[in-house]
Amino acid sequence: MNFLAHLFLDSSSDDALLGSLLGDFVKGDTEGRFNAAVSDAILLHRKIDSFADAHVITRKSRNRISPLRRRFAGIIDLTVFVETRRAMAMAVKHQATSQRQTFLQKLLV
Repeated sequence: MNFLAHLFLDSSSDDALLGSLLGDFVKGDTEGRFNAAVSDAILLHRKIDSFADAHVITRKSRNRISPLRRRFAGIIDLTVFVETRRAMAMAVKHQATSQRQTFLQKLLV
């Protein structure tokens, strides 16, 4: 999984955003180390990663990478490709939202 996806999937609060980002870096038990919202987001991050890594589409996608580079398949194929596509889609959505807001503002003036 990647940062944009984690931020998108749990953006309910600033603490949730922080936990979503920390999920790849914090190891071990989170209890007592973080407040509940950050800890919950870290645990959700781990569950999302486990689900994505075990998914049949993910496994098929990783198999497209040559055996020489298979160790980096998750980074090469999933993170770079998927995150780039997601960023582009989010930019288009944001642009459409901005255009809609501008249109509505012009109507209300």
